Amino acid sequence: MDGKVRIALLEQRLADERTRADDGEREDRAEDPAPARRPEPGLRVGEYVLETRIGEGGFGEVWKARHAVLDQLAAIKIPTHEAYIANLRRLGRLQHRIDDPRVVKVLGADLDARPPYLAMEYVEGRDLRRLLRDEKRLAPARALRLLEEIGLAVKAAHDAGVVHRDLKPENILVEPGDRVKVTDFELGRARREAERPVLVSADLASVAAASGVVGTLAYMAPEQHSGADVDARADIYALGIIFFEMLTGERPHPGDKPTDLVQGLPVGCDGLFERCFARLEKRFASVDELIEAGRGISKNLARA
Repeated sequence: MDGKVRIALLEQRLADERTRADDGEREDRAEDPAPARRPEPGLRVGEYVLETRIGEGGFGEVWKARHAVLDQLAAIKIPTHEAYIANLRRLGRLQHRIDDPRVVKVLGADLDARPPYLAMEYVEGRDLRRLLRDEKRLAPARALRLLEEIGLAVKAAHDAGVVHRDLKPENILVEPGDRVKVTDFELGRARREAERPVLVSADLASVAAASGVVGTLAYMAPEQHSGADVDARADIYALGIIFFEMLTGERPHPGDKPTDLVQGLPVGCDGLFERCFARLEKRFASVDELIEAGRGISKNLARA
């Protein structure tokens, strides 16, 4: 075989290899999933059509959406980064198992969709943070009534084996008529479940460390700061801070009592707050005890 023939055969083999490589690249591209579209009004996400973005947090975005067939409204949570998908899965599983009308219901999810999403009950109204910004502080009777409703939601979670761990006004939705819906249990953990780091949303500041410290600092119980395992009393600590805010419009500092900021509050408000905003061993042992204490104050207020 002369040199010209060998060169021709070599060039043909190289051409064939390039053709096979190009075909393989096209096949690989065909197998790659299409990139997720950026959420925007009108985008079809699973069974829902996005309408309006209504919020965003550490995990991603929340959209008001409508079921394409049933015309049912929903709040669609869409992670903005793949790292948040595990949190969304955790949120869905934990919140789904809490069967109470005061806890936002999970309607469905597809975390393999493009984009992945979690569909939740859409709640008309505003969160407690916005309510307090609008009204500064609440009348004692109303604050006690809301505290009981929030407490009943938290009790349902505790009965299901879930500690919320990140209770704050942003996670408490208030519907017209002061009906309460508690949400965002992605930071909750089933009791006795192995600790592990999670991504957390931020208010003033949040922490996520290998020690398992999670939560929003302004509402975090002292034992959470150290990364220790926590129980239902961590939520009771946060409930005390929320009660103080509803009565006064401000967060408490160590040593504060509600009556230091607002005169004429019902007898017992200081004591209830102090049984929440306290060292672990001095707190209410359960949300049931907190609810009963609040009901006692409300009864005395009604008789006055």
